[in-house]
Amino acid sequence: MGCDERLSDPDAVARKLAEKLRILYSAIQPEIRSIPNAVADQHLHCMRSKADCYASGANFRMLRQHQLSNSGSFETYGIPVDLVDLAGEQVGGTDEVGDEGIGRFVQNKSDLAAFHEHAGESGKARTIAKIECREALANLTEIVAEADAIMIVREALSIALPVEDLPTTQRAIVRECLGQGKPVIGITQMLNSMERLSLPTAAEASHVASAVSEGMDAVVLSAETASGNYPAEAVAAIDRIAQRVESDAAYTEQVHRHPIALPTIGPEDAIGAAVRGTAEILPLCFTAAYTFSGSTCLSVARARPRSTILGLSPSLETARMLSLVWGVHPIHSAASPTVESMLDDVFREAKNSGFTESGRPFVVVAGMPFGTPGSTNLMRIAWT
Repeated sequence: MGCDERLSDPDAVARKLAEKLRILYSAIQPEIRSIPNAVADQHLHCMRSKADCYASGANFRMLRQHQLSNSGSFETYGIPVDLVDLAGEQVGGTDEVGDEGIGRFVQNKSDLAAFHEHAGESGKARTIAKIECREALANLTEIVAEADAIMIVREALSIALPVEDLPTTQRAIVRECLGQGKPVIGITQMLNSMERLSLPTAAEASHVASAVSEGMDAVVLSAETASGNYPAEAVAAIDRIAQRVESDAAYTEQVHRHPIALPTIGPEDAIGAAVRGTAEILPLCFTAAYTFSGSTCLSVARARPRSTILGLSPSLETARMLSLVWGVHPIHSAASPTVESMLDDVFREAKNSGFTESGRPFVVVAGMPFGTPGSTNLMRIAWT
């Protein structure tokens, strides 16, 4: 299929692109004139902007035969875009999912600051930054520091980078997130064939297993469940693969025997290391992290202790966020005014959730005074 469309009105170029190509940049049109191959189909690399750019518009044409769909999305090559000028209803470039805003097209920490400002206006406090372009990779350390969590968009990165660079780039992103104690999520091209088939391929199973082995906090399906023919089977398959990897002795050795190297050390990291060491010595049935903001639980999870982590929080938003974090079973609990009432609440919630075992110890960590983010300074060992 071939097609040309002349966009002659300079003020309408970006709007046309947004409507027909789903590109959200209102600032993109001036840059397209100077950069060949500026627009690529995110899925099959089928569209390019030809050099027919002029003062009042541009010609876009198909260079390969391919069927376009209404839901297709597109990626820009080599065009730094000012996200302040984003057009459309998604002001600030965020998608809202539950209690998190997902920052799209993030290139640096300034973009995330704009996302956080928009999230604050809509009552949301956390942002997941999608890593999907070269500019984001160049500024990865500052983006991870600014974001609440990171999402690795493998499909977009496979366009932005040579395909042979994708595995090592993914590992580098995971290492950066682990070092800063931020949840990292893998998405897209997990079990693609299950859009039409009831079982994944061996290669897809290996992709998911690699993501889990590398230390990702979560792996997420997209088209497989959004529009695929076997959504329930896809969820069951990715769950089986993840659980099988986590039950492997080599994975256990890798995760629990080699502590994560931290660029900086604070009191919360000392508590996390103490929990990890305690879990190596005592047969803990669980570790409970009582947290308002989530920082206490993140510190414990970053240490990768050899025990299930119960993330108890009186904040429903925080409890939901903790569902993305490695090893954490989130629980929305009542607020506790004292340490003694907190210990009672922890034991009750753990028992109700089936984590207590008679005669086995457990650990509770928290920050004092309660409700102060980053104040992790309390660790108690108790017995059931």
